Amino acid sequence: MGRDVLGGQAVLEGVLMFGKGRYAVAVRTPQGIELEKGALPKVSTRLIHTPFIRGLAILFATFFVAIKAMHFSTNHALEDDEVGWGLLAAVVLVSLIGVVFLLAVLPFFVANTFIPPERAILFNVTEGVVRIAVFFLYVAGISLMPDVRRMFKYHGAEHKVVNAYEATGKLTLTQAKKASALHPRCSTSFVVLILAAAIILFALIPPSFPWLLAVTLRLALFIPLVAIGYELLTLTANHATSWWAKPITWSGYLVQKLTTADPEDEMIEVALEAARHVIAPQTTP
Repeated sequence: MGRDVLGGQAVLEGVLMFGKGRYAVAVRTPQGIELEKGALPKVSTRLIHTPFIRGLAILFATFFVAIKAMHFSTNHALEDDEVGWGLLAAVVLVSLIGVVFLLAVLPFFVANTFIPPERAILFNVTEGVVRIAVFFLYVAGISLMPDVRRMFKYHGAEHKVVNAYEATGKLTLTQAKKASALHPRCSTSFVVLILAAAIILFALIPPSFPWLLAVTLRLALFIPLVAIGYELLTLTANHATSWWAKPITWSGYLVQKLTTADPEDEMIEVALEAARHVIAPQTTP
């Protein structure tokens, strides 16, 4: 239909939206909606069309925009408390290390403790089940925090706006309120696909390897896992109604039930404001 492809993520009291070469982050403050917009980092056409490379290139380019959006939203949401780049970088770094430990290191040591290395199949299945269980428990745990729960509402608002635009070409509160808060291209589904692919890819590492080598290889394999996850996400999102893609898509939706919540109208309005600044002007109502 010639429409721009929208994507985004929730930030503190706001929404970041990505469009064709553009981004906009809108944040709700007591004074109204504050907005920052700009151009996305350019990625070469060759990389964009190269399978298993494009995902890494796109994620690398949008990562820095996401950090910038987090800085903008945090300082506007906290108002009087200025959060410096150093503190934000430290928080992001510690968070990434923590997530990698929970999803790559901890499951290995749990399996290594209870399953003898000669039972390779049981070892790999146990490690995979623990990894998925840890992820579910982590998401469920942080969802109990009031600030995170509000962010999950903004996540739902972002999905509703994207779904409404993709279905109708319109960016209105009425259309967005009727749309689903679940979306096949969600980063939550992306993580689920990575965890599923990890069960297969990590099975290539013999359980008998020394623990330091086994852990190092698992960390190194996260790069190809991200590439594989992006390809799977794109493939299943493009064929979400196909019989073979539905089970995969719905597994992501199951976890999205934890990471999204029904948004308030004011939250949807924030997502709409961000979206209107990244799509082609002629499609804006």
